[in-house]
Parts: sequence; structure tokens; C-alpha cells
Amino acid sequence: VKASRWSQLVPIGLLLCVGLSSTLIKLFEHLGRPEEKGLYLWCIFSVALLISTSNLIISRAKPKRGDILGGFLIGIPNQLATLFTVLALQLVPGAIVFPTSSIASMACSSLIGVIVWHEKLTSRQWIGLAFSLVSVWLMVR
Repeated sequence: VKASRWSQLVPIGLLLCVGLSSTLIKLFEHLGRPEEKGLYLWCIFSVALLISTSNLIISRAKPKRGDILGGFLIGIPNQLATLFTVLALQLVPGAIVFPTSSIASMACSSLIGVIVWHEKLTSRQWIGLAFSLVSVWLMVR
């Protein structure tokens, strides 16, 4: 299957957005006041709600109940992950927090894919996953 130019840009966009998100969290940790964590999280997810709602209105899509429930099921852990990232940055340098978070997310997603959706990982992918986990172990020691 030949990928379109757009689909080739998606990973780059993901990389840039995740990097920007991490940078903004680090910026809050550096410049923000700890007692404003709740306000910071509220702002982030309020903007996400506005963007998503605008997208729905523009596309004239009609969400189903399951879509809304799915949004909450994704949004709650996402907000908790952001909160824990902010908290972790108060205790540990970003050079440890961000790679650890990314690798943990990748490992959990891979294992859930194998267990729940019966995805098959190649030997090379299992080795890469093992190296990733060893790298986290080395960073946090």
C-alpha cells in the first residue's frame, strides 16, 4: 500500500506536537506556580474542548453517545498523565521524565496491543521494547 504525502507527514506532526506539549509542560514547571497546577490543566483541556467542538461544528459531524463516552475514557487518563508529568517535573529533571514517560507509554501500548488485540510483534520489535525498558532502568538508577 503506497502512503500518500499526507500520511507521511502525520508522524512528523505527531513528533512536533508531542515535543511542543512536553516543552509547554516544562515551561509551566519552570515559570508557573505550583498552586496553579489545576488552572494550568483546566486551560489545556478547555482549549482541547474548544478545538474539538469547533471541528465538530465545521465538519457537521453528529457524535454518538459512544463517541462522547470514548472521549471521556481517553481524556481522563490523558489529564492524569499531564498532572503526573507536572508533578514528576517538580521532583526529577525533564531529561529523565520525558523519555521515561514516552518509553512507558510505548511499552504499555505495545503490551496492551499484544494482549487485547492479539497484535504480533516481530523479534526485532520485542528486542527494541526490551532495550527501551533497559534504558529507562538505566536513567532512573
